[in-house]
Amino acid sequence: MDPLFINAAAGNYHIQAISQCMDAGYSSHPDMTASDVDGDLRVINAVEIGADEVPPSGPVTSVNLTPDKAAPADLGDSGNGYITAAASGGSGSYVYEFWLMDPDTNVWTMEQGYSSDATWTWTPAKGGYWRVMVKSKNAKSTALQEASRTLTYRVIGSPPVQTVSLVSNKVSPVGLGPR
Repeated sequence: MDPLFINAAAGNYHIQAISQCMDAGYSSHPDMTASDVDGDLRVINAVEIGADEVPPSGPVTSVNLTPDKAAPADLGDSGNGYITAAASGGSGSYVYEFWLMDPDTNVWTMEQGYSSDATWTWTPAKGGYWRVMVKSKNAKSTALQEASRTLTYRVIGSPPVQTVSLVSNKVSPVGLGPR
């Protein structure tokens, strides 16, 4: 694997932000030091392979949410919806956490923990005004969040009928004629 040094010929053995060595090391290695060759602190659970730790970049300054279907969405339309987040500001890799507020209980539930996956798949269970929130931060940040955005998304209709039962009000067989 090429570590993608910034300029090895000139003696600059710092790795580029796109190096495969980024976040590929083990923080539990017995020879792991608390800081790298430049004195930058190692980031627990996200260390680089080698002597150089790339310090976290600046914070995410904003994040946007885009649904794949225009609202209001009909619950009877086929299946899943997709909500895509896009962070900006800082530099490096972004991570996203998706939350959903039930329109009846107004209770928030985390649907997807922090991950580099910027798209969340959702299948609404009922109609109503749902609130979707995304929190975002740089992957190496220790902050709980750096930016967030909330989207109110209207879903109309009822879930499709799954089963139908028929019950007779007469005992069979029934003879012909007036009753």
